[in-house]
Amino acid sequence: MSASGDAFLELSSDQRTERLRRLAARALERYDLIAPTLTLITDDWNCVFLVTTDDAERSVLRVNRPRRRTRDEVEGEMAWLASLAADGSVQVPAPIVARDGSLVVEARHAGVPESRMCVLFGWLGGARLADDMAPEHVAALGEAIAGLHRHARSFALPPGMQVWDSPYPFREAEVLFDQAHATIVDDRIRGAFERTRELTVEAIERLLATEPPRMLHADLHEDNVFVQSDGRVAILDFDDAMAGWPVQDLSVTVWALAAHPRFELLEGALREGYERLEPWPEREPGEIRIFAASRSLHMANHTLQDPDPVSREGAAEVVAGDAATIERLLTA
Repeated sequence: MSASGDAFLELSSDQRTERLRRLAARALERYDLIAPTLTLITDDWNCVFLVTTDDAERSVLRVNRPRRRTRDEVEGEMAWLASLAADGSVQVPAPIVARDGSLVVEARHAGVPESRMCVLFGWLGGARLADDMAPEHVAALGEAIAGLHRHARSFALPPGMQVWDSPYPFREAEVLFDQAHATIVDDRIRGAFERTRELTVEAIERLLATEPPRMLHADLHEDNVFVQSDGRVAILDFDDAMAGWPVQDLSVTVWALAAHPRFELLEGALREGYERLEPWPEREPGEIRIFAASRSLHMANHTLQDPDPVSREGAAEVVAGDAATIERLLTA
């Protein structure tokens, strides 16, 4: 990372957000919007703003983190979203095209050390699934995920999409087992992570040998789902979209459900909803839970090398929690 990039990360959250807001305003100049104003929704990962115009139209602008995704990957994400929105079988935020026909624009601001890819979506409201994890809502999510997978089966993979063919799907170096982290990754924790890595590699090899990858959401947890008034769900935040296999997509949902006291009940509701549209995609018993454990593996690996010093705070507690999730998933 450049010295200017390091300096940007050392700014307070408010200072970074204000600079990214100015960059976002530059990006909005590329769209046909009437006097847009920006209100921060979140800067937890990407920086996301609510955009409101004088004619009361609402949309959402996402300012991507730098270097994490290629232009091809973001273009592929947006192409899939546009196809899903046109199809209408699953409720997703519809991409908004820039004045020049682009689905992705790049913008700069003097206070931000590099250009950022920005994308604009139509507003999609509802109640957060995370606020009411009722089994019927989780079943509705399962049905929506099956809808995504059904659509993706016939959607041609865009060029340049990352394939989830590694325990570390975001191209990060494996640092989890480095001696520098031995005080955090003790022998017991290390054993859980090593077992997970071995099982994941074996599962990926089986998938590669049996079916081609298709587009995935790759981040299907309850914070990215809204429940609509008719009981259907809307799926948001396709920023991690990549190529892979349905069991991997479902594994993220199962990984998130593992934190709930009613885990087995909700896991069953997820499957019941999915099977309303599609057969459960496991080829081997426990395959989804293996990939769910792998989510904890790569989350722990990321925590130990996150460039944001704030994100690295409490790394020991985070890594221990990831190991405990693996134990729950693989021993239940």
